[in-house]
Amino acid sequence: MPNHLTNYQKQKDFLVCVDSDGCAMDTMDVKHIRCFGPCMVTEWKLEKWQDEILARWNEINLYTMTRGINRFKGLSMALQEINEKYCPIEDLDTLTEWAANSPELSNDAVKRAMSQAPESVILPKALNWSLAVNESINRLPESEKLPFAGVKEALAYAQQYADVAIVSSANLGAVLDEWKLYGLLEHTDIVLAQDAGSKAFCIGELLKKAVSWTLGGLLTLFTAYLTVSGTLAGSADAQAVKMAQSALSAAVPVVGSILSDAAESVLAGAGLMRGMVGTLGTLAVAGLCLLPLLRLGCQYALYQAASLVAAAVGPKKLVKLLSMLGDAFGLVLAMTAASALLLLVSLMTSVLALTP
Repeated sequence: MPNHLTNYQKQKDFLVCVDSDGCAMDTMDVKHIRCFGPCMVTEWKLEKWQDEILARWNEINLYTMTRGINRFKGLSMALQEINEKYCPIEDLDTLTEWAANSPELSNDAVKRAMSQAPESVILPKALNWSLAVNESINRLPESEKLPFAGVKEALAYAQQYADVAIVSSANLGAVLDEWKLYGLLEHTDIVLAQDAGSKAFCIGELLKKAVSWTLGGLLTLFTAYLTVSGTLAGSADAQAVKMAQSALSAAVPVVGSILSDAAESVLAGAGLMRGMVGTLGTLAVAGLCLLPLLRLGCQYALYQAASLVAAAVGPKKLVKLLSMLGDAFGLVLAMTAASALLLLVSLMTSVLALTP
């Protein structure tokens, strides 16, 4: 079973994403109350304020809108409050900046950050804390790490109609062990844990892959139909075809290479239609299909350019936001391009069929 986005291949038309702790597994409370919070108190020697700090840890991670937050983000938030209220936390800014900006928040990512900042005091402590948490969780009795009632049946039913993805901020080993123990893993198609990125990133990438596969499949069938049926049979200038294919392949994300395969048929159809309804008629049909595409293309290009500029001078959060917006517009552009091609060919064939 794949546990990385690059290995995932869409199999069904729907996608169901399921978290682990607190969603499929009834383990969230016990892990935070018995493992995460106490290990933080021990690592930073906070026993003097233990009750108040543990109560606040549970609020952050269990009883407020930040429930389910990645462990390192939760640690950063808790230590910032401890630094303000109880005692100074050495090198706190290093952890805070890393937790806010790192694309991956896992033990391996901490190790990489440590190699880049060997003088850091807090990163080794954060890693020690995380490893201690994992060991503490492993020591919990199996009777306290149970799935919710009906989860296995629900996953089995969902998998009949959808790809089922585990999307969790927990560590991969714990997720695999717990889901395998209770026979849940057999009803999933991909496991994405903290090493794969944030939950939002993972879900976005899964949706992107689903859209890409769907559009790619539809357009491949469509271009094959045009080629075999000769619906828009005719001749087109070879140089014009080559230029159109290059432009489409480079300009349209996700499906550009597939759209380029239909360029010859579309240009040939445009040539036939121009002979029947004139240049203005042909331009009117093309404009009807292409204007929304051009508008979205400009927005896509602007977001990509803004992301490049922000990468040089802006904060990392802004760069990430602009990049994600650019990706979203890229998908919309791909879907619009596919729809424009279908509409353009439909209008061409309709005009050719009705023109004597």
